[in-house]
Amino acid sequence: MLSPLIEEHQQVLLKKEKNFKVVQIRKKRPVWMEKVKFTLDGTIGHPYGSSFEVQDGELVRVVSKSEPEVLGTEGTISKGEDNRNLQDTDENQKLSRDDITAMKKEGVSGESIVEHLIENSATFKTKTEFAQQKYIKKKKKKHLAVFTILRPTTRLLCEMYFNKGPSKICNLRIDSLAQILTQANVRANSKVMIVETCVGLIVGAVMERLGGTGTIVQFYPGTAPVRQAVEAYNFPKTYFTNMHSFPLNMVNTLGRNSETNPNTQASNGASEDLNTDCVPTSEDATEEKNLNDAPVLEKKKYKVFRDGEWICPF
Repeated sequence: MLSPLIEEHQQVLLKKEKNFKVVQIRKKRPVWMEKVKFTLDGTIGHPYGSSFEVQDGELVRVVSKSEPEVLGTEGTISKGEDNRNLQDTDENQKLSRDDITAMKKEGVSGESIVEHLIENSATFKTKTEFAQQKYIKKKKKKHLAVFTILRPTTRLLCEMYFNKGPSKICNLRIDSLAQILTQANVRANSKVMIVETCVGLIVGAVMERLGGTGTIVQFYPGTAPVRQAVEAYNFPKTYFTNMHSFPLNMVNTLGRNSETNPNTQASNGASEDLNTDCVPTSEDATEEKNLNDAPVLEKKKYKVFRDGEWICPF
């Protein structure tokens, strides 16, 4: 069973607004996201869905505040009727860039910096309510480095790949992926064969639905199957016991028995009377071990693979 808490060596999803990134939890390992560098040591042991703020290069859990709380008590900030007399100049903000940098070095939180910017803005109170919200959103995006850690799921991974590089998943949307799983009737204990070039997203979605039951056969082009998305799910090892892969360019060889080719048997000096295409039925499984020792077999007990089916020619 998957743990509800964040653990080391797990793959997690870092989220900031609409941006996602898959990272592995490792101590003292720096991570870059949105031009911010930090480590993930402080996230271990916290539940998924928690929000963290970057402080001194480390993630510290915080309780996110709403915009009215950032502004103070809702309704106490005056608002202007329009923005016709506003002029966007550097003199409108009393805090300089050096002051903001010094505050960050002292460990002041991002929300406190936004509050100081609001207090030292000469035009904030004269802006309309919409302009004030826009101003706060802009400053929070620049100075408030808050990240949310989520458990990777099919929906979140599909959304991440579709936003960052839809060509990697063949422009597959989450609703289309849901239709594929529904129309294929993928459920527990199913036997599923998959052919996909979506970095393993469909394979991971099927494994998530099967929950460690059933059987999966992945046909892959090239030299090896691509399962980049599967690694992000943190599936236990038991989920991979029934996972099989087969090269797509070798599918046409299925059903052929090269070891019992008549030409091969003749070149090895085998008896011409022995039909090498014949294989024992289930009734003679006990006699299969003695096939190589017997010079002649009872032909009536054996069948021949011909025209795509097993038949008894005698």
